[in-house]
Amino acid sequence: MNTVSSLVRIGLTRNEAKVYICLLKIIEGTAFQISKRSDIPRTTTYTALESLKAQGLVTSFRKNNVLYFTAENPKQILTILKHKQELMDELLPSLQALSVGTDIQPSVKMFTGTQGMKLAFEDILETLERTGQKTLYAAAYPGVMDALPKYYHAWVKRREELGVHTKMIVPESTRNQKLFYEGHNREVRFMPEPYLYQSAMDIYANKIVYFSVKEGTTYSIIVESPTIADAFLKFFLFAFDHLPK
Repeated sequence: MNTVSSLVRIGLTRNEAKVYICLLKIIEGTAFQISKRSDIPRTTTYTALESLKAQGLVTSFRKNNVLYFTAENPKQILTILKHKQELMDELLPSLQALSVGTDIQPSVKMFTGTQGMKLAFEDILETLERTGQKTLYAAAYPGVMDALPKYYHAWVKRREELGVHTKMIVPESTRNQKLFYEGHNREVRFMPEPYLYQSAMDIYANKIVYFSVKEGTTYSIIVESPTIADAFLKFFLFAFDHLPK
């Protein structure tokens, strides 16, 4: 594990991380000593030290009229992260409220690979749970879901545990693949052969997610827009109500 990179990932700059690690090793030191040991210019070292002091990770003291610095216990990082999480928990409702009722510019996110596919599936469950929506609308395709067979079936169980009902459209060719579409809280309709599709789509709350596989790579695209989601939902429901069981 690269300690500097890990500290950068939790919010420190690279120079702050190098200075903090240096202080942990030498216990205490002047800005000159820290600059020399960490191979960072002295002016930059002072800037990093002041920032670390403001974050509560470094303290200073004078000895023989010389300013020394020392690192706080690394457990202090956990305290700082916990405090940030508490602040974010308080702030999040206000931030979300700012976007309620707005639909000026749709938000689009794209993920690639199976890990990205998992992120999109997790967003479905998180959004359903957060909004309290109890119906998921899905146009499914086995070729896409086969990219994550174990994860997908575990995900379905988690969806069922949330009490979410699914209205699902699948290709007629999958009628005998009951393992794919059977389960609790599902209604299934079959799309006839002339209208076959080779991607999957889920509509939930004010979002739509598309899944597709091209040349062995999976693509997951989340579009967030109340207007667009509502339009696609109406098309979906029209098709669902007119397709055979």
